[in-house]
Amino acid sequence: MRLLQKGPRPPALATTCALPPDKGGTYDNLDKPPVSEALFRDQGGLCGFCMRRVALYEQDVKGKRLYDAEGRPRLRKGRDGVAWPWKIAHRCPQSTAPERALDWSNMIGACRGGDDGEGPRTCDTLQGSEALTVDPYARATVAQVRCRIGAAREVALYSDDAAIEGDLHLRLGLNRGYLPANRAEVLRAFKQEFSRRVPRHTTLSAAEKARLRREVYDDWKWEDRAEGRLRPFCGVVEVRYDFAR
Repeated sequence: MRLLQKGPRPPALATTCALPPDKGGTYDNLDKPPVSEALFRDQGGLCGFCMRRVALYEQDVKGKRLYDAEGRPRLRKGRDGVAWPWKIAHRCPQSTAPERALDWSNMIGACRGGDDGEGPRTCDTLQGSEALTVDPYARATVAQVRCRIGAAREVALYSDDAAIEGDLHLRLGLNRGYLPANRAEVLRAFKQEFSRRVPRHTTLSAAEKARLRREVYDDWKWEDRAEGRLRPFCGVVEVRYDFAR
């Protein structure tokens, strides 16, 4: 999990919010692809919870986006023909807080979370109808997420705050399956990149080293800066070095 910055509310959502419920102002009637695209933009193409990559757009064999005749990126179709292969999750679920179903601040782009039977259940799929305390868009809660490196060199997330710990471990399952190992691999890759750019023998103060680490990270974190795509699991670096604090 990493600290996210919420962009402007997409026009499609604003249009739906302006309607009374009996005239179409409901989540079921929301034009969801533009909302998914806005969340994809804000989250750098990563799930807002586990940070795995979400392929929202069609790509060629080299991983570059494909565009339609009008120059717009083509949304990838799911198995059921739906044009958004990830979920619009709600931190406060619609089942318990229906009045927040169209609240932009309550929406988070999430991966499928194993709802197709591939891999363990995580993220929004595991969350179900339980509200979350942790909010990827709120610095105060993300700053309380920590990581520890286990004996197998895997990186687990935890928090000293009981409610947030429950979110990470029980309600979102962020230490399930391959997630700890993937975070460890990305953290090792960043450390190698930092050592390459800032040799170990360089004498630096703690403050200068922290500044350089953030500078290197802000460049390294992009998988494709032009398309706004971040490296999957890059947020583990932010957690390890307390960038949100």
